[in-house]
Formats: sequence, structure tokens, C-alpha cells
Amino acid sequence: MKLNKVNKILLGILLLMASEKAIAQQDAMFSQYMVNHFVINPAYAGSREAISSFLINRNQWISIPGAPKTAMLSINTPIALRAGVGLQIISDQIGPKNVTGALGTYSYKLPFKKSNLAFGLRIGAFNYRFDTNKIEYKDQTDIYANQGIVQKTAFNADFGIFYYTHKFFAGFAINHLSNTLINKHIYKNSVEPKYLSQHGFLHIGYTFEFSDNFAIQPSLLIRASQGAPNANDLNLNLMFYKRFWIGASIRTKNAFVVLTQIYLTDKFRAGYAYDLGINKIGQVGRGAHEVFIGYDFAKKNKSVVHPRYF
Repeated sequence: MKLNKVNKILLGILLLMASEKAIAQQDAMFSQYMVNHFVINPAYAGSREAISSFLINRNQWISIPGAPKTAMLSINTPIALRAGVGLQIISDQIGPKNVTGALGTYSYKLPFKKSNLAFGLRIGAFNYRFDTNKIEYKDQTDIYANQGIVQKTAFNADFGIFYYTHKFFAGFAINHLSNTLINKHIYKNSVEPKYLSQHGFLHIGYTFEFSDNFAIQPSLLIRASQGAPNANDLNLNLMFYKRFWIGASIRTKNAFVVLTQIYLTDKFRAGYAYDLGINKIGQVGRGAHEVFIGYDFAKKNKSVVHPRYF
């Protein structure tokens, strides 16, 4: 099978990933999840006590043609004293493969005197679209040649738990409970997953307030996935004057991340993160850029809680 230049690079990426005993990237990865836990945990829906909208865009391995490009638009809101709902629209593209998804969320909260415990269920579907026209085959009798655009729609269900106070949070989420078949055609020794692999997330953090104008928030995220080694993030964020955040993360065997967030108003915020790759792919790809904007619409007869630590 003869590939053009772009696909040779993509094949090289997959070979590097295979050499590190990892599966191909299946779920989109974001570095700024700690400013919007709804990205990884459906139980977070409604916890900001506002109609919270969030748009994030990530360009990974910026020097490699065909590398992952991901965008997500999400919105979540409380709808009753104990219930919340949310919606996520996502697009994730790498080379000839494009994944789009639409996911709806329902959460239920158990309030305590100074804390809350929430449970969330997220359901929806992903459409996997593979354009084989972007690959040049030497052998046109190959069973995978000349298929044009191959598509598969897969049902998805996620579940999460989220416990939080004003300063502390702890959550657990598991994605792809259905383990849906997404790819019937698997090459021998391919790193492309055949099913929607289950992904687990455990995240925990605490905010230390030293004054009205300065706080520190260390946090930890542990990722676990079927058939792949764990990827853990150790994060440290500093907040100044209740407006400006600056922080850094270390992702084991993967990247060093620097990030920032600023509240332009009590409702409007924006942020940026840069991933400096420390593994083989990251060194070749020269990192990743990630930007977001978020806006919280106050519910009727309520004001937006400010500052929000998470």
C-alpha cells in the first residue's frame, strides 16, 4: 500500500504510538478541563448555578500535517433546585478520519449543609467518517481501496459523580459504557480501536485562599483506558485579584502544559494553554495550542457566583 506524503506522516505517528504501547487517540483530550469539568464529567452539569456556555478549540502537534484538530461547544444549566441539563457538540479530526458527536446530559444533585453530591448521565451518538480517497493505494484490488467515504454512527453513554464544596472537588466519570462497535475493518497489528473503549477519569482538587486577592489550587487527574497505560495530570493554578489565573500541568510521559485564564467581566472569561510535548510525537509535533471562551448567563433573580474556583 503506497501512501502520499501526508499519510506517510500519519502512519509514522501511529507507529510511534504503537511503539509506546498506546492505542490511537479515540477521545478528544483537553488541557483546560479544570476550568470546565463538564468536559470530562456529566455530573458537573448545573453546578455553576448559571446558564454556562463554553467553546474550546485545540490544535495538536501543530507542525505535522493531518494532526488532530478538535472543537467543542457545550452549554449546561440548572433547571430545578436539584437537577441540571447540558448539551455538547464536538468535532474531532485527524487525517482522513473525522468524528462528530452530539451528547445530552442530565444531572441530579443531593445538597448538604456545606457541600453537594451530584450524579450525571450523558447519552448521545458519534458519527465516524473515514475518507479513503485521501489514501493512495498501489494495489487497487486491496479490499480497503476505493471505498470512498465510510461512515459509522455509534451510540454512546457516560456516567459521572461529582462532589464539591466552595474550595474542594472530587469526581469520577466513565465514558462509553456501551462499548459500541465502530470499526469492522481492522488491519493486522493496527492501533486503531475496533470498539468505543471505556475511559475512566478521577479528578480531585483543593483551593487554598491566602487572601482576598490570592489563591492556589493544586489538582490531580487520573485517566484510565482499556488497552492503554494511564495518563495522569498534576496541576497547579494560581489566582490573582479574583480575575487572573496562571498555571502549569505535568502530564506523565506526554507533555508539560502552561495555561492561563482571565475573567474579563464577572460573566465572560477566556483562556489559553500550550502543551510542550516531551514524548517522541510531541517533540516532532512541537506542541499544541488550545483556546477557550466562556460566558455565564445569570438565571432569573440570581447573580453569577464570582469568583468560581472550578
